[in-house]
Amino acid sequence: MTPIELLAQQSQEQHARYHALFGLNPAGGEGLRDLARRAREVGLRERQVRQGVINLNFSTRVTG
Repeated sequence: MTPIELLAQQSQEQHARYHALFGLNPAGGEGLRDLARRAREVGLRERQVRQGVINLNFSTRVTG
């Protein structure tokens, strides 16, 4: 395989990886928006679970 063919193959593989990560339109950022939305959801869930643990500890101490 010539260096140019190797470069073309690697470029296509990189494009396929970007497509898998960022969706159909990497320039538009749809994949990044999905990733940011998911990160916000995970962060919200983490805060809810943390608050639940804090509340449980408080309830246990109050009720014995």
